[in-house]
Amino acid sequence: MIVLHTIVYPIIEYSIHYIVHKTENVFHREHHNCVTEGKMYLLTREYWCITCIISSMILGFYGICSMFVRYWIFHQYIHNNWDDDCNIYVRHHKIHHKKSRYNYGVSSMWMDKLMGTYKT
Repeated sequence: MIVLHTIVYPIIEYSIHYIVHKTENVFHREHHNCVTEGKMYLLTREYWCITCIISSMILGFYGICSMFVRYWIFHQYIHNNWDDDCNIYVRHHKIHHKKSRYNYGVSSMWMDKLMGTYKT
């Protein structure tokens, strides 16, 4: 399980986030627009993730479920603590919202460093 959470999940998370940006996903763009406009990012905006969590639990894919739970917890924490500039994950993700070509990792930063998309 440690290998999943420290290596596999960050690779999948980074890859999906990167693809979502490269394909200009409408729902993700709406998320960025809300944050740019200073609107509170509500938990309800992550329906897709909650749906994936519930579906993977029902189907018995507990590893996939834990990946989505990890992402959901990190992303919700970051956006619900947006003014906490002492938190490295909040700072990392804020940069992503200012310069969306960088910092695709949400729950981990090492993939950004490896892929050359890390920005401080």
